[in-house]
Amino acid sequence: MTNDELALAPLNDLKREVERVGKLIPNSKFYLFGSAVTHPKACPDFDVLAVADTHEEQMRIFDEMHDVCSTWPIDLLVMSPAEEAECDFVQAQSCHPLFPTSVVTSHIP
Repeated sequence: MTNDELALAPLNDLKREVERVGKLIPNSKFYLFGSAVTHPKACPDFDVLAVADTHEEQMRIFDEMHDVCSTWPIDLLVMSPAEEAECDFVQAQSCHPLFPTSVVTSHIP
C-alpha cells in the first residue's frame, strides 16, 4: 500500500460506513466539517455531523458508526434537524455533504 493509499484509508472507510448507515436510516444526512475541510492535507481527525429525525435513529447512528469511529480518528456529532436548524450548523461550519450525495469535493483528500 502506498503512502497516499494509507492517507486515504480513514476517509475511504468513513465514506463507506456513512453510505451504509445512511441507507439503513432513511432521511439521515451526513456531513464532513472542520480541519478535514479547511486543511485537508494536515487534518489530524475527521469531524462528521449526522442529522437524524428521531432519538432512536440518532442512537442507532452512534451504534452503527462505533467501529469506524473507534478505528480511525473520527469525531461524530449527531443532531436532530431542529437542532441543526437552530444553530445553522451546516452553513456556519461550511459542512460538505457525505450522504445522501456521497460526493466529497475534490479538494478533500
